[in-house]
Amino acid sequence: MEGEASAIPGWSDFFVATAGVAGALAGLLFVAISINLEKILELQSAIGRSAETLLVLAGVLGVALTSLVPAQSEHHLGTIVLAAAIPVWLIPIMMQIRSLRHHHYKHIAHVQVRAVLHQIATLPILIGALGLFGEIAGVGIGWVAAGCILSMLVAMFSAWVLLIEILR
Repeated sequence: MEGEASAIPGWSDFFVATAGVAGALAGLLFVAISINLEKILELQSAIGRSAETLLVLAGVLGVALTSLVPAQSEHHLGTIVLAAAIPVWLIPIMMQIRSLRHHHYKHIAHVQVRAVLHQIATLPILIGALGLFGEIAGVGIGWVAAGCILSMLVAMFSAWVLLIEILR
């Protein structure tokens, strides 16, 4: 909506930093994957974890850049963030279920930890988007920001697994 103030006054520095960090982490993840590519390709669960981690970082990058678009209403921002958040939340769930069905995990605890971490990373963004969209009262950009931070922390943990723990 032209002429309308941004839905997130005061948040631009946060989202600029978030976009930079998400982009840098995605680059480092590509390096981690390329260093251990043979080992990752041997383990179906590692292939899935790599894809999920890249997807989460791409989602954070998309959310951060979208949040920087000026002159949009909260409802419009919520719509766009929701459109980005749903696949980032849903696709890894489907991948994890498929991996579980095909017994790609050595231990059931691995899938449980991965599933919980994924929910910690993605649900706050989804909830924040619903709040911006107007579906949840009192919830908004703060939840989206918390989800971005949590997503990057979970992505760093997954990158550690793909770079170091995979060699154990």
